[in-house]
Amino acid sequence: MGIQGAGIATVNAINQTLQGGFDLKWNGNYGDCPGCVDSGGACGNDGGSEFRCFCKDGAHITDCHSKKASSSSSNLGLVIGKNNTQCCITF
Repeated sequence: MGIQGAGIATVNAINQTLQGGFDLKWNGNYGDCPGCVDSGGACGNDGGSEFRCFCKDGAHITDCHSKKASSSSSNLGLVIGKNNTQCCITF
């Protein structure tokens, strides 16, 4: 299943995509990722090029114990993981 752009998806469409599977190519900063995951977070970015560690209490700069990342808006994130590999997609 190919997705060409961002948009609003129904719960049914998301379920079908997750059940059917999809390819994901991640080009990210993996240098900070092990520390983030070890602290209980999920690796991701700010929607641009800055690394973010997504924790239970929100986004942090490098790990769940570091300074919280500033945010100009409220974002919805989706964490996708298999075993120890995680990816976070911010909407």
